[in-house]
Amino acid sequence: MEICEAARQCAGPLIEKLGYELVDAEYAMQDGLMCLCFYIWKQGGVSLDDCEQVSRAIEAPIEQADVTQGRPYCLCVSSPGERALKTERDFERNLGACVTVELKSALKGKKKKLTPTKGWNEAEFSKSFKYYINIVSNADMPHVYTLYAANGKAVRTLEDNAALKAKLEDYAVAKKEFIQIPAADGTTLLNAWLMKPVNFDASKSYPLLIVQYSGPNSQQVSNSWGMDWTQYLAQEGYIVACIDPRGTAARGEEFRKCTYMQLGKIESDDMIAAAKWLAGQSYIDAQKVGIWGWSFGGFMSSLCLMKGNDVFSTAIAVAPVTHWGFYDSIYTERFMRRPQDNPSGYNDNSPINWVKHLKGNLLLCHGTADDNVHVQNTYELSEALVQANKQFDMQIYTNRNHSIYGGYTRLQLYTKFVNYLNQHLK
Repeated sequence: MEICEAARQCAGPLIEKLGYELVDAEYAMQDGLMCLCFYIWKQGGVSLDDCEQVSRAIEAPIEQADVTQGRPYCLCVSSPGERALKTERDFERNLGACVTVELKSALKGKKKKLTPTKGWNEAEFSKSFKYYINIVSNADMPHVYTLYAANGKAVRTLEDNAALKAKLEDYAVAKKEFIQIPAADGTTLLNAWLMKPVNFDASKSYPLLIVQYSGPNSQQVSNSWGMDWTQYLAQEGYIVACIDPRGTAARGEEFRKCTYMQLGKIESDDMIAAAKWLAGQSYIDAQKVGIWGWSFGGFMSSLCLMKGNDVFSTAIAVAPVTHWGFYDSIYTERFMRRPQDNPSGYNDNSPINWVKHLKGNLLLCHGTADDNVHVQNTYELSEALVQANKQFDMQIYTNRNHSIYGGYTRLQLYTKFVNYLNQHLK
């Protein structure tokens, strides 16, 4: 903490003078190296050139001030939306470019840019630190594994996934569009991606499904490779959106910690506000807006359907937490403290206490052997819905754990998702 404060005091004024905001700074171990990371932001987004400009400006002052008190460090200036080698990243407009990474030590090591490819970068270092494997991907490029020497010279490509890239050429793959959406506070911008059908026609209106997790310090919106059932939904004529509300990761301490003692309140407010913003777009059918989530995401989808019943018409909640009193204490009390210390935090945003507001279509799915979110959560919500005389749908999976898989289980589960959406959103 002392090092971080010294780093902020030293670099903050210089960064602000250049027209950027210092969102956060941290000094932490990442993949075997101590990193001094600065997360910067400006209106309109941050580019690779911006990161390099800031890096050049703060390099000498940081070194002269000896903010790490002689300890070796890797100096990182992060552009938004990416993960570059050795750093968590801030996340803002356009998902930016790779950060500049400078390797420093008591012996004044030379500056090396280790991440030339735009996207999500990770690395595995050899024990001697003479070599490292860089793993990089982005929304349009599958993972590439490259062996580098410590001087930054590529030794060989271990895997470029060329066969997968060639195979994908045979398919009409929907592209992710990275955007920002206003949060419920009217000032914060939330990171999001949209996936539209390949044959998208802006003159038409499409059903919308929001997929999200939204849990503390998580991140779903990233410029990284992935392909899942959302591609199928886009193929079937849905627009799919993914949104990271306040409380999620890589946006600085204030953004991450604002949900403390009130899990679900700000996150659901943001998700509802984002859904309304999307529903206001000409190509979205405002009467056909759904939300899907699993685990914390299931908690969110069930809560949003009830709390945001003027925008959401359908929700699928898989293995949802329905009251934080039913979840394990080591996780819950980290964010909520004990129930007796924070009764309103536990009760005010429990879906169980919002059942009277249910208007739309709700599908609950849960495994009876869930080893993470006990099936009691779904049972209690189900009973509350029945006693409120609300109609809903429920699928229980016998002897299945939190992941709900085994045999044909996962196929049956996702088939149910698609059928439910087709029934209620198309």
